[in-house]
Amino acid sequence: MRTATSNPAWGGDTYLSIREAADYLQISDRTLFKWRKKGLPTYQEGGVIRFRRKEIDAWMAEQRKLPIV
Repeated sequence: MRTATSNPAWGGDTYLSIREAADYLQISDRTLFKWRKKGLPTYQEGGVIRFRRKEIDAWMAEQRKLPIV
């Protein structure tokens, strides 16, 4: 896995590229784009897409389905 981008101008938060986000989630790029269409938060500037690690974790927690008892 590559090193994520952290920039003090961004509040020190960690931003991931498409490949880094897919690696972090252990999914394919294709699945990542499907999840993006379903609401996974992203930032896009001039064709560059970035994901915030904190927002990925929060979105994943929201997607959690509780088991049927």
